[in-house]
Amino acid sequence: MRKRAVRDLGLIIGIGVVLAGLVFANAELRRGGLVERMDSWRRSVEAARQEQGLELISWDVVRETRGTRTTGATFSDELEQHDDTRVDIIGFMVPVYEFREVSEFLLLPLPIECYFCEEPPMREVMHVQMRDGETANLVNEPVMVNGLFNLHEDAGSDYFYTIEDALWGPGQPDGDVTRKEIPMEHRLHEPVQEMQEYLREAPERETAPQE
Repeated sequence: MRKRAVRDLGLIIGIGVVLAGLVFANAELRRGGLVERMDSWRRSVEAARQEQGLELISWDVVRETRGTRTTGATFSDELEQHDDTRVDIIGFMVPVYEFREVSEFLLLPLPIECYFCEEPPMREVMHVQMRDGETANLVNEPVMVNGLFNLHEDAGSDYFYTIEDALWGPGQPDGDVTRKEIPMEHRLHEPVQEMQEYLREAPERETAPQE
């Protein structure tokens, strides 16, 4: 009787492992298809803007960047030509902390729900800082961002690229946009991230001279 129970338990566990594997494989297949669709969507929007005569920074060129936060970044000659110049680029908006009336956000070649969960490669993340007095609501569609482009090659930089004094609009000419909705579990990362930053700054606060 005991051997049969052990055998049945093993069978149940085996079935569970197989089912979990199928679910994971199916999710990966759907994810792969989504990546292709989103990449194709962004490229079609880029093509429409280029047909209007607009020069855009290419994400293919951006992805040539090499390095890590620890080592610092190495940029291609083509990308370095845009350093400290105003540029236009098409991408998807991702929240840094909040997603309504924000003064900063991340711009990526593909959409993700949560920067802290999915952790895209640093070479694909641009930190966008809005022009003083301007804010943005994050949207689902590709957007076009115009701003002052800066490269950061030093080790320890939070981002390889920043776009400052930025303005944004629909990527598609005369296109509509819909507000991005962030699931509650991802919104909870905001206070967590704030606490992490507070803890990182603690040694500096403790060693700062007292007035």
